[in-house]
Amino acid sequence: MFKPFLRLITGFLLFFAMISSAVFYCVYFFDGDAFDALPEEREKVSKAALTDEPPKDDLSSYYRNGYGDDYSVICLYMTVRRGNKAENSDNDWSELGLHSTIWYRENNLERDRVECILQEGDETGPLPGMFGYGEINPNCVVNIRGATTSEAPLKSYTLYMKDGHSWRGQNNVNLNKHTYDPMRFTNKLMYDLMREIPGMISMRTQFVRLFVKDETQNTAADFIDYGFYTNIENPNKTYLKNHGLDPNGQLYKANNFAFYLDDALKPESDDDFDAKAFNRILTVKGSHDHAKLLNMLTDLNDLIKPINETFEKYFDYDNYFTWLAFHLLTGNTDTIERNFLIYSPLNSEKWYFISWDCDYAPIISREDLILKTRETNPNETGIKTYWPNLLHRRVLSYAPYRKILDEYIQKIRSYVTPEKIALKTAVYNEAIRGIVLNHIDTSSVMNGWRAVIELGDYSYKDKLYDNTYDLLYDALPDEYERYYQRYLDSLEDIMPYFLAMPVKDEDGYSVYWDPAYSFNEKRIYYQIEIASDVLFQEMIYSESDIVFPYAYIPLVFPKGRYFLKVKTYYEPGHYTLSNEETHVDGITYSGVFAFNIDENGEVY
Repeated sequence: MFKPFLRLITGFLLFFAMISSAVFYCVYFFDGDAFDALPEEREKVSKAALTDEPPKDDLSSYYRNGYGDDYSVICLYMTVRRGNKAENSDNDWSELGLHSTIWYRENNLERDRVECILQEGDETGPLPGMFGYGEINPNCVVNIRGATTSEAPLKSYTLYMKDGHSWRGQNNVNLNKHTYDPMRFTNKLMYDLMREIPGMISMRTQFVRLFVKDETQNTAADFIDYGFYTNIENPNKTYLKNHGLDPNGQLYKANNFAFYLDDALKPESDDDFDAKAFNRILTVKGSHDHAKLLNMLTDLNDLIKPINETFEKYFDYDNYFTWLAFHLLTGNTDTIERNFLIYSPLNSEKWYFISWDCDYAPIISREDLILKTRETNPNETGIKTYWPNLLHRRVLSYAPYRKILDEYIQKIRSYVTPEKIALKTAVYNEAIRGIVLNHIDTSSVMNGWRAVIELGDYSYKDKLYDNTYDLLYDALPDEYERYYQRYLDSLEDIMPYFLAMPVKDEDGYSVYWDPAYSFNEKRIYYQIEIASDVLFQEMIYSESDIVFPYAYIPLVFPKGRYFLKVKTYYEPGHYTLSNEETHVDGITYSGVFAFNIDENGEVY
C-alpha cells in the first residue's frame, strides 16, 4: 500500500530535479538568452573583437606551382608496383580495392599500399618535359582514402611523395572520385567560391583524368582509363606554408568533433594518451602541442562562463560567421562534427575554421527533381543543422550573435548568386561533361547514389544518367536561394534535442529527453509515442501536450524491440523531432530511438 505514496514522493523529487536542471540549462547553457533579467553586459559584443585582423589566405598561391587554370583537366598516370614490407607497400593493386578505410580502422590495421611512379601528360600518355617523365623508380606510395566514399566500387587515392619529390609543391596528393556527387564538380565549385569571399581560407584544386598501369601482377600491362577525379590540396604544414599561414601552428581535421571535452583529448605527454582514440575525434595535421586546444575546450565546456567572453577570446568573428553563413547558404550539412579543420597560429589563442570535403553540397531538393544520397534528416535544415555541436549551439543561443550571423548571411548572398553559380558551372560542364558521362564514371556514380526524378509521367532509369546530369545541372543555380529560405524558416522553428534510454521500475518506464529550445517565446509542448514497429502503425503508448521533458509509461513491455519518438511543437501539426536516427532494412528513420526489452522487462 506504500507503492502509490513512494511513487508520489519519487515523482515529486524527479519533478523538482527536472525543474532545477531545466533552469540551470536555460540560464547557463543559453547564456541568458531566455531571461531578460540578466545584466545588459551579457548582451554586448566587443567592438575590438569585431575588428581583430584574422590571418588572410595568400591568393597568389592559386597561381603558383602549376595552378592557375581553374577549368582545365590534366592527365595523370600512375604506374603501380609491389613495394616493400617496411612501407606496407608489398601488395597487389587489386588488394587496395577490397576494403574501405572504415574496415581498416575497425580491424585496427594499417591501410595497404603499393609503390607508384606518378607522371603527367595528355590523353596519349606521359609527355617529355612534364612531371615524372622518364622516371624508372617509384616516386610515391599510394593507398585508398575517404570515409564512406571508400566503400564505393571506384576508390579515391592519396599519393605520398617519397623524399626529394613533390608534385605542385605538395608532398601528399589527394585524388578524389567524389562518388556521391552526381555533378562531380561540387567540391571544386565550393573552393573556387571560397577564394572570392573575404574571411575564408580555401584550397587549391585541379580536375584530373587518371590512368593506371598495374604492374603488381603483370609488367607488360597497359594504362587503363580510371576516369574523372579532382585533386584537392592536402591540409598539412606544407599547405599552411603555401597559403601564407603559420606552419608551426595547430591544425586539426575534425572526424567526430563537436567541441566537447572528450576524455580521449589530452596531452601527448599524458601516460594515458591514446593516439588512435585522439585521432578518431581529431586528426593532428600541425603541431602536436595540444595545450591550446584543451584550454579552449575547457573554457567552452564551462557553461557558467558567458559565451561572449569565451568566443571573443578564442574565435574570430569574421572567419567564424563567414564560414557558418557560407555553409548554411550552400546546404553543406555534413559539417556538424566533421569535414572541417580548425587552425591556430603559433602565438595566438584564436582558432579559425577551414573547410574540407564539400562534395555533399547542395542536395537538389525541388519537388519535381529529388536527389537522395540518403534519407533527408528534417533537422539538417538551416541553423537546426548545427544544434548538436556545442560551439554552434552556444553561439546561436546568444541573440546578439544571431544578429551578426544574419549580417554575414546577407553578405555571403552577394557572393553566392544564381548568376555566378550558372557562370562557373557552365565552364565546368564544358570541361568535364564528356569525361564524367563515359561508362566508367557513370557506373561509379550509379553505385554510389540513387536519383529519383518525378516530372509528370517521367520516371528515372539507370541508363538515363546523362539526362539526370543535365537536369541536376540546370537546377543547381537556383538551389542556393532555397537554402536561404530554410535558414529563415529555422529561426522560427524548435531546435532539435536528444532522448535518453528509458529507465524501468517495477510498474513502468521513465523517459527523459533534453529540454527543447526556440528563439521565440511560444510555449513548447511534447508528444511521446512508443510502437512495436518503426512506422508507428502498431502503437503501444501515446501522450500529448506534455510541458516538461519527462514522461512515465505505466506499462511493462514484453520481450522485444520497440521504437520511441518524442515530438515537440507550438501547436499540433508542426513538429520538430529529436536528433536520433534508426536504420531498418537499409532505410534511415529520423527522430526515432530504438531500444530492446529482455525477458525480465529490462531495457538495453
